[in-house]
Amino acid sequence: MFLTSLLLFAQAPTVGSAVRPPTVVGPSQMPPTMLQQIQRAIRPPRGRLPVQGLFLPADYPVGADGRRGTVGVRLIIAPQGSIVGCTIRRSSGSALLDSTTCNTIRRREHYAPALDKDGRPTLGMIDEMVDWDSVFVNMGMARGN
Repeated sequence: MFLTSLLLFAQAPTVGSAVRPPTVVGPSQMPPTMLQQIQRAIRPPRGRLPVQGLFLPADYPVGADGRRGTVGVRLIIAPQGSIVGCTIRRSSGSALLDSTTCNTIRRREHYAPALDKDGRPTLGMIDEMVDWDSVFVNMGMARGN
């Protein structure tokens, strides 16, 4: 299957590594069959909850050294609703925090798939934003830098 040839998941860097955030894979860089499926979608994928609600202060990676900010991700959702790709569209400045964002969404969320014009599930794409400052504020916790 063509999805197995496309691995977009962010890999968690080791603590203290100088790994850059993964590059964004744009539609022009996707395999043609994948792009055609995504273009057939007339209704985008939908999460069960707002993505921000998936995160807790305990999810914050120790090696992120107090960095926070907003991480923007582009998710590729399979017709079954699972996440098959995650790329960073807006980095927090910490590769570890960026990859934690992708991995947390992948572990905790299952999407209603995109639908084509006939109402059939198809491959879809959705952009999400996670504000790590809000993770702590919403839990009533202050986090010093």
